[in-house]
Amino acid sequence: MRRADWMERLQGCVENAKLLPFRYGVHDCCLWAARCVDEMCGTNHVYAIESRFNYSDEDSANAVIVAGKGLLALVDEFLGDHTGKQWAAPGDVVLVRNAGRALVGIVVGHSVIAPSDHGLLVLPYDDIAVCWKV
Repeated sequence: MRRADWMERLQGCVENAKLLPFRYGVHDCCLWAARCVDEMCGTNHVYAIESRFNYSDEDSANAVIVAGKGLLALVDEFLGDHTGKQWAAPGDVVLVRNAGRALVGIVVGHSVIAPSDHGLLVLPYDDIAVCWKV
């Protein structure tokens, strides 16, 4: 369940991450989404991810994804079953496709935000493939 001040907390997550460089196992799309959900809801997803998975580069991250039967299945494991993109609203976790790659992001306003090599990447709402209600 979201905290009463979840919107301010989500905005704080965005502000804090604007200049952070993308780094597997530190500031990647899954940990970004987990940090946002933890901040909005008081959960411990970042701790759960960091204690369960050990990855620090693209190859080790891909190995985790393959072992978990895909990014979709891994996020389902943490957030429950996904739903269609038509249900995505601000604060929800989404899977998007960008340049042929799947990314996990957070809906902020009418866009999706995810980390990239150049700070935060803002993607159009239309890029959403599926949604996890938070």
